[in-house]
Amino acid sequence: MNDDFCVFILTHGRPNNLITLDSLKRHGYTGKYCIVIDDEDKTADEYYRLYGDKVLMFSKEEMSKTFDEGDNFNDRRCIIYARNACFKLAEKVGCKYFIQLDDDYTSFGYRFHDKQGTLKGRTTRDLDKCFSLMLEFYKSTDVLT
Repeated sequence: MNDDFCVFILTHGRPNNLITLDSLKRHGYTGKYCIVIDDEDKTADEYYRLYGDKVLMFSKEEMSKTFDEGDNFNDRRCIIYARNACFKLAEKVGCKYFIQLDDDYTSFGYRFHDKQGTLKGRTTRDLDKCFSLMLEFYKSTDVLT
């Protein structure tokens, strides 16, 4: 994997049930990853105990000041804070490129239609290659996202 690429696993309150991490490993991912939590997560200590320096924490309150939350309930119970925080966290870990995954991915695969038009599915066995190809494609375009 590219040294300037990282997988961010966005999670809250489920340190003992990080399904995505197991799925990444099972599907052949060997690159950088970080577990992103917020400072309002009451299970933060358990994340640190289980995953150590792979855990990155951000301040939800500070992040809330950087955009219009569109939240009528004021409980900040939304993933957008973590998604927005990842741009600064990527800088912190020295990555120019990243992908954001929720904490409950059970598998990675793809679908296609065969020559007869039947929808088929396959499990991805080499996520390193898959992510590398996606990144190579992204770099070859003028897309800014």
